[in-house]
Parts: sequence; C-alpha cells; structure tokens
Amino acid sequence: MTLRQNGDAEGAFSFDPGNPVQAKLAIRIAGVKAKRQVSPEQRARTAKMLAAARQRRQEALAGTVL
Repeated sequence: MTLRQNGDAEGAFSFDPGNPVQAKLAIRIAGVKAKRQVSPEQRARTAKMLAAARQRRQEALAGTVL
C-alpha cells in the first residue's frame, strides 16, 4: 500500500487489489460496511408493506381536491 497524497484532512492510498491483506486493510480504513443480506421472506414482507403504503397514499390523494 502506497500513500499517494497526504493533505491536512484527507489522503489517498493506492493498493494492489490482488493482495488480500492490502484489500482488507483498504476496506477497513475506508469504513466500508458489509452489504445487508435479505432473505426471500423478508424481501416479500417488505414488498407487501410497500405496496400497502403506496395503495393508502393513492387512496388519500384521490380523496383530495386539487
């Protein structure tokens, strides 16, 4: 891993993405979080709640006069 820029509040490193040690360190330094894994059941439950909310909103907007 090589420091390319070193400013007052920020810097830039370059690293070999083929090197697992450097890649893991770069991810940790950047503060990247793991992507959340959603189960098919949770995805279906969330889609159902979203569809219901959209339906309620459409019904509420249909009742208002513009």
